Amino acid sequence: MKKRTAFLLLTFCFGGCSSLKLDKTPQSVFIDSNVTAWVYDGNRRLGETPFFGKIDRSLFTDVTLQKAGYKTVKVPLKRRAQRKMHGLSETENALAATSFYGTLLGLPALTDITGTTAGYWVEYMPNSYYVELEPENGSHADANAARKREIKTFALKNFSSLAAKDPEYLNALSAVTGRDEGRLSALVDADPDPVAFAEAAARLSTER
Repeated sequence: MKKRTAFLLLTFCFGGCSSLKLDKTPQSVFIDSNVTAWVYDGNRRLGETPFFGKIDRSLFTDVTLQKAGYKTVKVPLKRRAQRKMHGLSETENALAATSFYGTLLGLPALTDITGTTAGYWVEYMPNSYYVELEPENGSHADANAARKREIKTFALKNFSSLAAKDPEYLNALSAVTGRDEGRLSALVDADPDPVAFAEAAARLSTER
């Protein structure tokens, strides 16, 4: 099985892309940010954050968030490309496509978080993104900002478990914020929105 998988990947990689079939079905996305920002698809302005709408797929589609006085942030969206290979099962075709596009081309199909000089973004649920913009005149994120982003990422990624008051996840969040589980549990009730809760938990971690 391993030999066959390796063979099909090599065949897929070097066989050319003539039979590549892009899934161009528009995808529904939700994008929120720490400040209200314009969302662009190329040069087309889609609306302001929090934004919910459909965006066409392509190999290199991303959305851009812009706000006066803040650095621009680009968020790559997940792609779906299909290439059928005769004689392979659906699972093997899916494996070949994922390995080719996710690994060899370096597309962010398997990457859902990035930190850059222009901000940070995280896909915390399928097609749901949180983006943080930094002021134009601001310096690089310091250690405290990095810690707050770590807290936000954890809170966003595990919001459903935290909202369900799962002791394991509350304990883990307590460890990274330095706040007791009871206070964090109350914070979930006060901010039932994932983004609002994540930002509140990050603020709470810096309180004296």
